[in-house]
Amino acid sequence: MMRRASRIGELLSGVAFVTLALALGSTRSADGHTDPGGETKARCRGETPTIGTTFFEVRRVDLQDLDTAKLVTPSVIDISPSGNHILIGDRDDYDVKLFDRGGRLLSVIATRGEQPGQVFILDGAAFRNDSVIVIADAGRMQLMEFDLEGGLITETNLPARPITSVQVWGQSVLVGGRSPPTLTDPRVRGVHVLDSLGNISRSLGSQPLASVGGVPRYLAATAPFFHVTHGGRDSIAVAWRLTNNVEVFDLVSGGSRTFPIGGGPGYVDPDTLLHRLGPEGQSDVLNRSSPIVGLFTAANYIIVAYFSPATGSNDLRYLVYDRSGALVEFVNDPPLVLGAHADSLLAIGRPSSPGENRRYAVRIFAPCVTGPENEGA
Repeated sequence: MMRRASRIGELLSGVAFVTLALALGSTRSADGHTDPGGETKARCRGETPTIGTTFFEVRRVDLQDLDTAKLVTPSVIDISPSGNHILIGDRDDYDVKLFDRGGRLLSVIATRGEQPGQVFILDGAAFRNDSVIVIADAGRMQLMEFDLEGGLITETNLPARPITSVQVWGQSVLVGGRSPPTLTDPRVRGVHVLDSLGNISRSLGSQPLASVGGVPRYLAATAPFFHVTHGGRDSIAVAWRLTNNVEVFDLVSGGSRTFPIGGGPGYVDPDTLLHRLGPEGQSDVLNRSSPIVGLFTAANYIIVAYFSPATGSNDLRYLVYDRSGALVEFVNDPPLVLGAHADSLLAIGRPSSPGENRRYAVRIFAPCVTGPENEGA
């Protein structure tokens, strides 16, 4: 069971942001037809696959050429700002594959290796713009930039080991990775904003290394998950693998707020559990609590993904909150979301069509419209 939980954690840790569903233009819609213009507003439809009652599937893009573009464990998805390219990062095959908007393979970028321009441990990938891809290598501690043909543009040494994702904010790159505490600051920082030279300009999100009774919190539990929201007020939401709250930072003003996590069936709060366990049992807290395995923001929602091994369930679960921190709904066994941007969530999965077991599809979910606009939908 824990192997499954670990796999889900690995898949979700590669959290990267993507463009709006409408940016894909002419792709297959949820009912299987080609829709060149897209919908200006998403409406919930009764027979369409959904994520709870909050998001419904509005687009699918079947990835082609998979005899060549083998996917083992897709863990990173991003779409270029123009919508013309899709990248898929493979955590177990250690590379990044580039597809066009119709799902056709264009190139393979940064294959496995320890030489410049190669990836030893793929942590994250994202489009810097329409022609440049940023890749973080947690093994060689490098932040690399490639063109769309896979040519290496530049390689920069990372000051903090990335362990969950890489995202782009303006001219800066954000990486998720714990930094060690210092004598002046005993907290573990989790999200680092890097300038063009790869230097840390800001660090956001914090997690005390010490927990109950001075017993150290295991480093495996200090994995930060984060997601950047772009819009009128750019912000970043941060949570840690063992945590009971989400921190939300305004990237412009520097202000922050915190709201508690909880309310879903099977959710066992790690901090509460630590208080109940003696020192000999605290090392088993990952097996007995509900560790967070992903965090996403889309539209007016913050989505926390978790897994509850102690309940005996193999299901991934989501808690959906609004921006104030109020719980909107609990979702059991949802599609595997790997990224989000603005009003869209991006998932990956296998189509159910017979004979297509080896194919993957990128699935795009948009928020449901409520009220009069949804009538008759």
